[in-house]
Amino acid sequence: ETRSVTQQEPLPKPTLSAQDEEEMKLFMTKAQESIEQGNITVARAFYTRAAEKGWAPAAVALAGTYDPNELNKLNLVGGIQPDSSLAEKWYKRAIELGAPEAQDKLQHLTAR
Repeated sequence: ETRSVTQQEPLPKPTLSAQDEEEMKLFMTKAQESIEQGNITVARAFYTRAAEKGWAPAAVALAGTYDPNELNKLNLVGGIQPDSSLAEKWYKRAIELGAPEAQDKLQHLTAR
């Protein structure tokens, strides 16, 4: 039986080992450094790896790289295109992972 990706079953919240948490923090640092260098593509790759492992702050940050509201704050040069549907997807995942701040950002995003 193959499951459809469109089903809205919340994924279980993973438990991360101390080693995993250290790796997630490293991914977050590398992503932030990439953003400071103006490289959103690399930042998204690091955030995605951490978010897919269940790191809530990474899911919030990843959503922010697609959120037009958050991208405007970064004053980036170049053609970084916002993607509200991806921002919404990752904010919802962040909420599932236990990031309450994602709810406000999601409401702000969908209020546009």
